[in-house]
Amino acid sequence: MTLYAATTRAATLRRGSFEYYEVLIHWYNTAPVSRPYDTLVANYASLDPVQQAYAEGQVNELFDADQAEALRRFLATAGSADLETEGEPIVLREVSSPLKPGLGYGALPVGGSAARVSLADFFGNAPGLDVQGYFDVTAIADPSRLSARYVHRVLQMLDLAAGVKMEDIRDAVDKVYERSQLHVALDRREALVEKTNLMDQAAYE
Repeated sequence: MTLYAATTRAATLRRGSFEYYEVLIHWYNTAPVSRPYDTLVANYASLDPVQQAYAEGQVNELFDADQAEALRRFLATAGSADLETEGEPIVLREVSSPLKPGLGYGALPVGGSAARVSLADFFGNAPGLDVQGYFDVTAIADPSRLSARYVHRVLQMLDLAAGVKMEDIRDAVDKVYERSQLHVALDRREALVEKTNLMDQAAYE
């Protein structure tokens, strides 16, 4: 049985009064399914009942071929003002089996930097799919991209963004770092620049 993991890289994710940049959303299936866990989970028979339950949940969260294709088709045409994607709307990755027993995204704690979202929250109901998403805003792939978005937002607030290209802002931000080892701040409550090791926030309030 072939199973897939699904992710979306959000350039901007708006949730309530918060905005998050460069967020990787891990989508997971929450529709009830039954799967051959003894072949999909390593050493399944030797696990205790609690471990088996967690492992089953981990497997159930993955998408089979039909679900993955339905999700891909849905996100290819869906749009949301609260979730601006970067690159492909969804990336599907085939998961090798048997899986090492562990926790699925639905079993991970949320709060602080980690949160769950519903596919329906952004795109409405997807026929035949029941999908949730998990993201952690501390998992930032490229801080310079976040800094560039902060500068662009400041220019927008000052009505100075017309005609300004994001790549030009990013080049300028990179030069600031190269010459001073300082990053442009992500938080408007802070100074314009701050030490790199202090720049650990991904949320823009």
